Amino acid sequence: MQRVGAVSGLLVEDEEDTALVPPSDMATQPLLSPDSDTKSNYNTDASSMSAWARQSGGSVAAGHPHEAWVVSESTYELDSTQGIEHSKLWNADLAPTTKAQRTWNTYHIASLWISMVVVITTYTLGGSFIAQGMTWWQAMLTILLGNTIVLIPLMLNAHAGTRYGVSFPVLCRSSFGISGAHVPAIARTIVLAGWFGIQTWIGGEALDVLVTTIWSGWSSVTGHEFIMFGLFWAIQVVIILRGVESIRVLESVAAPLLLIASALLLGWAVHAGGGFTRVLSSVELLREQPSNASFWTLFPSSLAAACSYWATLALGISDFTRYAESQRAQMVGQAIGLPLTMAAFSFIGVATTAATVVRHGHDSIT
Repeated sequence: MQRVGAVSGLLVEDEEDTALVPPSDMATQPLLSPDSDTKSNYNTDASSMSAWARQSGGSVAAGHPHEAWVVSESTYELDSTQGIEHSKLWNADLAPTTKAQRTWNTYHIASLWISMVVVITTYTLGGSFIAQGMTWWQAMLTILLGNTIVLIPLMLNAHAGTRYGVSFPVLCRSSFGISGAHVPAIARTIVLAGWFGIQTWIGGEALDVLVTTIWSGWSSVTGHEFIMFGLFWAIQVVIILRGVESIRVLESVAAPLLLIASALLLGWAVHAGGGFTRVLSSVELLREQPSNASFWTLFPSSLAAACSYWATLALGISDFTRYAESQRAQMVGQAIGLPLTMAAFSFIGVATTAATVVRHGHDSIT
């Protein structure tokens, strides 16, 4: 393990308080040779820290002799938090992740994306493009291209999270400043709150239909939909309160089950629709009325929709990748879990809906 003289932004103070901003120059100066197995008792030189802080327009906080450890060739770990626990800009959730907390490998990152992709909104995405006038393969290519494009900012923003172990609100301090970082953090939170509410309502509706199927009398219970909404909300909150490790475990178990369920759903669609070829030829039935719009007329807005689907998470992906064990894990995991899964599950949604129309008529989906 190689030790480096990283001041870590936790040590740098502006006129108001300590700022957690990842370092640059001092984070790359080795104090121990890469092949050495012994740890040095070296303490970061105070004069060097002060000089670096002055160049940054700040000062070194008294009593903050910190160091950082290189966890691997591309990630850093803060060695100590002594002396900063009482800063208003620091808490356990904002602190850089330690080596012990970096438990997400390639499978876990891919599982996270698979679990987030396999939802009702993805299921309906391809159908919405087809309803405008696209063919099924044009819709799938547009979705694949859009998610491949958004994969670029996802990987770039994820890089800092993995390298320094910092979350999105902390990462924003390097570009928006200490106070300004609240603006993008709150804006992103508002969007995510809306997304959480939509997904929770859909989940509650699914529970409501499931219980009604099992017990028909449930539909006569006053407020049954809101009860299931509250139940689904409570289940999610319990998981969230248990921390990110519970999310890692849940997604790791859920991802393969979701893939199996998706494959079974596609199998049903092919069987119920009278074969794969007939299902694909029946996709045109998803349009309520013929469309004369050309593909290139529909393509720009559809591609923008495909890109914006994960645009918010592309900004805050470091909230997850700060727990990745390496840059390779986050990059390969995201590449595996996002573009192809989005296109594949969108196709399953289109095929299943088309098979439903073939078997039960157009009124069954309206």
